[in-house]
Amino acid sequence: MLCPDGAGSYRVGEVIGNYYYVAGQVLRYMGFVKEQVAEDDQTVEGAIIALDEDPKMRWALVSVPSISFYRYQISFNLVKG
Repeated sequence: MLCPDGAGSYRVGEVIGNYYYVAGQVLRYMGFVKEQVAEDDQTVEGAIIALDEDPKMRWALVSVPSISFYRYQISFNLVKG
């Protein structure tokens, strides 16, 4: 997903399907946006969104400060109608 942040920058996000490929996928998206969409003065950042954090993913992202990691939570209530 591609999200302008309102301040002239872009954030590229990926909801995790496979931990082993997602960092490369986000980097490819970021590169495309930087070359094809963003202006020279605009920044492009990445976001990986997952239910759980994998230690290997955390180690990989230590070297890529422009990609942030977020965990999502799902909850719902059943209401008898």
